Amino acid sequence: MTNQTQTIKILNREKEYEDKLIDELNSYFISCLEKGLIKEISEAQKNKLIEFLKIIANESRKHSLMFGGLMDFILENGEQNY
Repeated sequence: MTNQTQTIKILNREKEYEDKLIDELNSYFISCLEKGLIKEISEAQKNKLIEFLKIIANESRKHSLMFGGLMDFILENGEQNY
């Protein structure tokens, strides 16, 4: 079991990972594909990649929100062991 502080640190680290993943997917990979900066792939491949990367970004956004919700619950609950 971990105490409240350790649990919040773990959840915050996971939330930060998801937020970083969302940012990198959106600001770099998806952006490069949409701007046509990657010339080595066909239009169909580019569109498929964008579709998959947006799915991953959306799932990461949901995970980030869930980690935030868990942190709120733990802070409001006040228990010391998790």
